[in-house]
Amino acid sequence: MKSKIILLTLILLAILPLITAFQNKPAVEELTLKQAIEKGYISCLFENNKGFTHYSKCLTLKISNHSTKMLTIKINNGIQVNPVDSVYQNLIVTENIFVTLNPQESKTTPIYAMCTEPHDRAPGDNYITYSLSKDAIGVMKCVTDLITRNNYHNSEGQQAVWCVAEGSSLDAISGYDTIAVKKLQELISKLTGKKMPPPPAPNDYKRNYYTQAYTKKITLGGEFEFSFVKPKNILVGMFDKNNVLVRELYKKDGETPGAHKQKYEFDASVYTESYYFIRLVADGQVRLETKVTL
Repeated sequence: MKSKIILLTLILLAILPLITAFQNKPAVEELTLKQAIEKGYISCLFENNKGFTHYSKCLTLKISNHSTKMLTIKINNGIQVNPVDSVYQNLIVTENIFVTLNPQESKTTPIYAMCTEPHDRAPGDNYITYSLSKDAIGVMKCVTDLITRNNYHNSEGQQAVWCVAEGSSLDAISGYDTIAVKKLQELISKLTGKKMPPPPAPNDYKRNYYTQAYTKKITLGGEFEFSFVKPKNILVGMFDKNNVLVRELYKKDGETPGAHKQKYEFDASVYTESYYFIRLVADGQVRLETKVTL
């Protein structure tokens, strides 16, 4: 009996500090990013995430908690930021994330975002800062909601954002992910009344990424050699002088580890800019690049 009492006493002595620590742990206050800024709790800075494509984790948030509170900051999809240099595109956040900060703590968080001005420059290796703008509403917010729910952090999602921003026809949305294309087109069609486009024809090189009926008139191409130790989502894409993706040339999610050689080609009679950058992208980050001059 005495040994049981001693054992129970030891257990209580071990548990009591944990209970005390839990009781003394400060409550966490949850706010949106704008609420925390308005209350003067935090300061933040948005910058481009160098090396990431303009529809992946291309934005970073540097955030500092200046208060004595423990904070959880919610960043909602649909938040928009504008670059200090207007030659670059505005960006819109395409995910919902929470950042928890202890008092006086600072963190840097990468964020999924997409461009909203296809005729301006996309973020790249230059240092760009952004300021908070108004949140998206209406059709654009519904599109970023769909992108967030389905993880459409891809070229199809980017084209849908541009389609809404520019008021383009729905056939401007195309790509390898035909399910994403259809869902995004259907959503925008439902919300705007725009007519759904017909499926791309078998020989439609611009919209039908799986075409076997089209014969290239001027073929340019090359090959990338790469190796990874873990599975990666791989993309070979053509980017123009503004750092904007104009076409995917190869795409495979979950590429197996090991060494690979991947050929690519495109029709230079259709894509006629003076030069393009062909990039190998792994999990949204540019790993290899070559310049093709026409």
